[in-house]
Amino acid sequence: MRNPLFRNYQAAMLYGVCVVVMITIQTLVVHYIYGLAIGYACLDAAVFNLSFAFFLLFLWYPVYFNRKSATLWYSFITNNILIAALFLLFSIGVGYLLLQWLMETDSVYMHFLNSSISWKILEGILVYIIGLLAYYLLMYIEKLNESAEKRRSAESLSRIAVKDRQEIHLIPVQEIHFLEADGDYVKLHSSEGTFLKEKTMKYFEENLPQQQFVRIHRSYIVNVDYVAKIALYEKEKFHIHLKNNTILKASLKGYRALKEVVRL
Repeated sequence: MRNPLFRNYQAAMLYGVCVVVMITIQTLVVHYIYGLAIGYACLDAAVFNLSFAFFLLFLWYPVYFNRKSATLWYSFITNNILIAALFLLFSIGVGYLLLQWLMETDSVYMHFLNSSISWKILEGILVYIIGLLAYYLLMYIEKLNESAEKRRSAESLSRIAVKDRQEIHLIPVQEIHFLEADGDYVKLHSSEGTFLKEKTMKYFEENLPQQQFVRIHRSYIVNVDYVAKIALYEKEKFHIHLKNNTILKASLKGYRALKEVVRL
């Protein structure tokens, strides 16, 4: 539900770079083609493109809730015409009113502003279409990732066989509290006790259900179902408190991975 442009730092940075590029291009076009002074051209491009960028962020929510109507073309087109009209009204209206307030005494710029509204509307329509397509593409990619995750979970380990003296135990992964690196072995801390398994942490990281088990440290993989709380104890160092009162160390990378899985 959260805007995908804010789900990670890279997406937000890319969005910001695209806005800066659009401002730069429009500034040069207005300056060299329309002959507007470079300062005025930059102000005009910055205000309108920032307005488009701002309201494009809010476009995500009607697109998200309107996604199910994509199979009903009449409803889909009607809804998007309405959304597009509102997008243009707010983005161009805010830009126009702001520049009118700032530049009302400059007749040269005001003449340009009034004469340029028609192509700004066309620009807004283009931005809307690109934003709409980008959001649907992001939803499609997210759907593919969810499908892949479900397939990985279906193919992941459901139980682990461990040998204890002359006995072999089959431990359901749901009963494992956490895994701990121990030289060439891995300790499985479970409801039945602690067992050694001759595997690597990397093996378990790749094969355990990834929405349930998180690598929080080079030495620990934790079952999120047994996590009671997360506490900061030093700068960029964290303690993971389990429901059985065990406390595990977590790195900053592990803390972020755990946050993502539990959706904090």
